Amino acid sequence: IPDSYSIWQGGLPVFGGWLADTDSPIYLVTSSNEDVDPAVRHLSNIGLDNVRGALAGGFEAWRDAGKNLRQSTATTPRALKEMEQTPQLLDVRETDEFESEHIPNAINCYVGYLEDEINDLPLDKDRPLVVTCGVGHRAGVAVSILLKAGFRDVRNLLGGMKAWTALGFPIE
Repeated sequence: IPDSYSIWQGGLPVFGGWLADTDSPIYLVTSSNEDVDPAVRHLSNIGLDNVRGALAGGFEAWRDAGKNLRQSTATTPRALKEMEQTPQLLDVRETDEFESEHIPNAINCYVGYLEDEINDLPLDKDRPLVVTCGVGHRAGVAVSILLKAGFRDVRNLLGGMKAWTALGFPIE
């Protein structure tokens, strides 16, 4: 959904607090109606109690109603490695994770700081950008931040660094 954040339910206790403050109005879009109460509890546990509603039927209901969408794509490690022109690479893991190993030419910005530091990063909004993390969850959050900031072609690296290294692809 345009201008929304994509946070997996298990990430709400951490990333909800990075992206919202106590006054932020929150509207939930979950996979199912049964996920609403746990999501509200996760947010409440970190002091985010301004949940104003949840979309009945979740994202599927939004999509099926023909509402506006902002799209991103995903790519596989193999597809990334085989690209003729290497896209921009953004690794949104913590600094120590990045320093222990990363894809060559990737730049690092922890996803929690991305929204504040996005304009200071050497990234071109008009060039393809692949985002990675450990397995893909934090990259999904980052993709939504980047789309909200006006990046046009943002891709989540499926399986993240776990998949990249499992295939024996180059790391620094």
